[in-house]
Amino acid sequence: MGKFVKTLLFMVLAISLTGCYAKKNTRRNVRHNTVTIKPSAVNKTDADAITLDTKADAVVDYAMKYLGAPYKYGGNGPKHFDCSGFTKYVFENFGITLNRISADQLSNGEKIRNTKNLRRGDLVFFKGRDLGSSKIGHVGIVTEVDKATGQFSFIHVSSSSGVTVSKSTNEYYKKRYLTGCRVIY
Repeated sequence: MGKFVKTLLFMVLAISLTGCYAKKNTRRNVRHNTVTIKPSAVNKTDADAITLDTKADAVVDYAMKYLGAPYKYGGNGPKHFDCSGFTKYVFENFGITLNRISADQLSNGEKIRNTKNLRRGDLVFFKGRDLGSSKIGHVGIVTEVDKATGQFSFIHVSSSSGVTVSKSTNEYYKKRYLTGCRVIY
């Protein structure tokens, strides 16, 4: 735990000096994303180099605290969520602002087409119930990736299970996967 807290302290200092940037889908637009760690989580005796993996680990660990929270259409948390309300809520805890609607969250970062390039903490987008549509209808956060196969696990909000972890190999999600997006830089 001490090493993690050292890393968080360093991250807060590094970001306050340099800032983080995330590209939108258009090359002309730049969006500023910053990561903020709550002071209660920082031990001032720690000072290790921060990595993107550490940021992603913190986001995923925070999301996992809500496993089992129930689904509610339009739910913004923390007692109940819908899929995009959940991702928005989780990332806001780290100072990263996402749009409220899942389809619009894709524009908050850099698109990732190949699942082998996904990493922990990335957003993943799926079609809704209509398989014939190519519109985004669902979003989750990557928890694990097999770089060799591109298969991944993700935490999201299911209307039947609430906040849960699923696999990209699940037939329902396999048929509906569209793309990924990186918002942690």
